[in-house]
Amino acid sequence: MTEDDLELNQGAEVREPGASYSPILKTPSHSEIRDMLEDLVVHDLLGPAGGPEEEVIEDRVRERYLVGMLAPRRVSVEGTEIDELAVAGTDSYDEGKTEQGVAQSGTMFPSSMGMTFAVDGEATALKITVRWGRYSREHSETATGPDGKALLVWKRTHVECISDPVALKGGPLTPWVATDEQPEVRVEGRMRKQGPDWIVTLFLINGQKEPDKRKDEAWLFQAQLIVESTDGEPVFRKRHSMAVDPNKIDPLTRMEMGAMAMLYRQYVEFAVGHGVGVHAVACPDDPQRAVRLQTEAVPKHEVPMQTPPTVEDNPDLEGLVLDMKELSETSDADLAAKPGVLPDAYEKWIDREAQRAASGADGLDLHARAAGEAIQHCREALERVRAGIALLAQDKNAAEAFRFANEAMWKQRVHSIFAKQVRKGQRKLEDGLDDLDVPQNRTWYPFQLAFVLLNLPSITDLHHHDRSHETEAVADLLWFPTGGGKTEA
Repeated sequence: MTEDDLELNQGAEVREPGASYSPILKTPSHSEIRDMLEDLVVHDLLGPAGGPEEEVIEDRVRERYLVGMLAPRRVSVEGTEIDELAVAGTDSYDEGKTEQGVAQSGTMFPSSMGMTFAVDGEATALKITVRWGRYSREHSETATGPDGKALLVWKRTHVECISDPVALKGGPLTPWVATDEQPEVRVEGRMRKQGPDWIVTLFLINGQKEPDKRKDEAWLFQAQLIVESTDGEPVFRKRHSMAVDPNKIDPLTRMEMGAMAMLYRQYVEFAVGHGVGVHAVACPDDPQRAVRLQTEAVPKHEVPMQTPPTVEDNPDLEGLVLDMKELSETSDADLAAKPGVLPDAYEKWIDREAQRAASGADGLDLHARAAGEAIQHCREALERVRAGIALLAQDKNAAEAFRFANEAMWKQRVHSIFAKQVRKGQRKLEDGLDDLDVPQNRTWYPFQLAFVLLNLPSITDLHHHDRSHETEAVADLLWFPTGGGKTEA
């Protein structure tokens, strides 16, 4: 084997003669495929799709990309140039013609973007980085026309500039010109003290004048503003909203604000974007601090999947019947006992949460009022579930309606799975669906069954408190899927 052969085979799998073959390439996971798709979409919308030194063949770069652009100062778009979204339909005689909206008024293209954030009062300086793509009209180095001559394209030049240390002090920031090649592109801002912290606002501004020709040369594409400490320390802190007197706002608004503050107490808003999203790189050792903030024209966030508890997660659910078929075929005498475990398990969970709130664990000591209100709402829901179960034993019509609802959902779930597999070519109509009619395909989530039960009394009584009271009537919402997939509240 030559040296060239060795170089070509670096990283390849080495197998002994007769050993079983294991392919080097592997099928990417669903998450990897999703990440690749996301990357392709972002590059197509924001760029640069062809790399840092790409060539854009379109007449205008603005026709190629849709986001992340900063226009020269005082550039507007006429209302007649703003496309309307099409309305789905066939323009049939019954539907009529699609109506056109009112004429759009002109608007200004944004020439700046920025963010506001909080910095530890002990910090002394920040480092600012700006990036963008500058496109100039040039002859292509690779693309040629039918006549063999080089095409005239938009050639990208990557611009990235880092500031000297910017001292933290009150007042406006001295404008920083990032590059002498574009002196009218600058960073401006303001700093002020708020309690022990610094509140800083920064803007990247495109102050260039649009030329009569080659207008895109004065635009900034893939613009980004990045800020971090000069020593890499996690100096960015939670950004606190302005204090609001709870006694001066609507009680329901106050309750909702308190509940949201409690639920998201572990989530930190480090910055707010102005005309753009902001991504914070949290400190690995302290998620309450961030080491870097950067604008994102296409922000993203990973939403964790929510799954209902199982018996393995909560042994208190042992004996709970969630099978729709079994519930639909249960007699009046035994029906109330089938979901009877649910409220008992729920009550034990509420008691544990109440003890946790009383102890002030996990920062709940700062949200005692909101925690108390949430526990009270849980206990009210518990009593509604119990009232629904009691009704199954007392009202034959309610019991029959409950059975019918379970039968309808059981058959709908199984037939939806069958229809989906037929559409995908995974099953033929003549195969039937007997093998699909199994408990795992016709089982409630606990919270779904609780939703049905707590609404049962008000559904069967038109004058029930939950539906008729002038101020305390309840509107419970739950989304049920119409064919495979998760159900969400």
